[in-house]
Amino acid sequence: HYIKVDLNGVESLVESVGGVPLFVEKDLIYHDNAADLHIDIKKGQQVITSENVSGYLRFRHDKKGDIGRINRQQTFLRAFSKRLLEEKGLLKSTQFLNHLKDMVETDLSIPQLLSLSVQFSKAHEKNNVHTATVPGAVTLDNNVSYWTPNISGLDRIIEKEFFGFDEVVSVSTREKPAEE
Repeated sequence: HYIKVDLNGVESLVESVGGVPLFVEKDLIYHDNAADLHIDIKKGQQVITSENVSGYLRFRHDKKGDIGRINRQQTFLRAFSKRLLEEKGLLKSTQFLNHLKDMVETDLSIPQLLSLSVQFSKAHEKNNVHTATVPGAVTLDNNVSYWTPNISGLDRIIEKEFFGFDEVVSVSTREKPAEE
């Protein structure tokens, strides 16, 4: 199954919850006049608003590049989820749900989505929601940057996050030599 979210509507979602409090790990400053993109968010505890959420989610002009942006997006999603769950009545608001419906494309049915939201709420209450980034490296192909996954690193993340294996255990099927 899939859920695809149109990020152009994030500003109005953030506005609907009155902003999203989160800690910004460093100053995020970038100006691109040609693209009319101006990001100026200070380090520290902030309330991300409809005016600066796009900049927070798009900023990638530091040593971490796209991976830093992905980390900030994960931080934002955790903070937004927390804020959304604090506003209990909002999830039942027809206006909010209609807006959300316009932003989301999915092959899940309404009952499946409701079931997932209940499971997510319970997991969030137990602080049992985890995120991870596919490990890998930047590669260039015809001057286009791609993230090439490290498959063995991804396997380790899957083993840990989905199955609870914190370390790899090696099992040998070789018989021990007979003692003389």
